[in-house]
Amino acid sequence: MKIVNISSPPHVRLQNDRFSESYLHEQPELTGLNEAPFGGMICRIEPGEATAPDFHNQDELFVVVTGSGSLIAEGTTTTIHTGDIFSLPRKVEHVIKNTGSTVLTFVSVWWPRSEPDS
Repeated sequence: MKIVNISSPPHVRLQNDRFSESYLHEQPELTGLNEAPFGGMICRIEPGEATAPDFHNQDELFVVVTGSGSLIAEGTTTTIHTGDIFSLPRKVEHVIKNTGSTVLTFVSVWWPRSEPDS
């Protein structure tokens, strides 16, 4: 039996114009386990900042870890706080804005992992 330590998977730090910090964790290959059917990252948004408008052909789940802000989805604004969980269906344009005075941190999980063409 092969034992693999997955408690501290290697990660790649991503820097882009959408998030102050995000991390993509690559799980080690496990015998008999296919590629995970979802993708995920943790994002930090500084006070007064926002994500760029995002639109994709994947469902997405968000968990607000710290801070507060607004979710703007198809023109509707919803206030979000630490502990909130919300999901968005495919092809819904969305923006997350930090309206608070501290860093807004959230976890995003989307599926399928790779965006389908249609």
